[in-house]
Amino acid sequence: MSNTQIHQASEFTPALCSHNGLLHAIFVAANDSHDLLHVVSADGISWERKNNVRQAARFAPAVVDFNDTLRIVFVANNPSNDLLTCTYDDALDIWTDNSPLGESSKTGPALGVVATSGHDGGQTQHLLMYFVADNNSSELLVTEVDSFNVPLFKKGGKGHVPIHVPDPTDTVKDEPPLVLHK
Repeated sequence: MSNTQIHQASEFTPALCSHNGLLHAIFVAANDSHDLLHVVSADGISWERKNNVRQAARFAPAVVDFNDTLRIVFVANNPSNDLLTCTYDDALDIWTDNSPLGESSKTGPALGVVATSGHDGGQTQHLLMYFVADNNSSELLVTEVDSFNVPLFKKGGKGHVPIHVPDPTDTVKDEPPLVLHK
């Protein structure tokens, strides 16, 4: 197995996402600024710098293409550990200012898109953020960042729910392997 340098550096793993025919990589600069940098590639080997995100992160960010918009979520580069989000304008090559998500985490987040079926047979896309609680519990939490139509679940408190994976020794046989509950 061989590898190819892409002539970029980071202390953290980059976040990668396919968007509008290109592979986008967002990563934390390998310097004291911890600026979020953005590069794109058509082939995954040759990379071109885009404008910086104009934000800084404590840990690796997460990136996703949601409803044809590139979006990142990251932990602020300060002691608050606040989770922030920005979106990308392809035409102008510019990232929006950050928006707080009302959550905090002691590690970088992960993003996932799920679809649910409505009563009319249509589907609704939901952008979910998974993160580690910013407390001593280290509990894994999930919250909906955005939805195309209808929220996946009602938010209470800070807007997150814990992820519960049943113990294999539980006597309940019909419970799915991953349950979102309050």
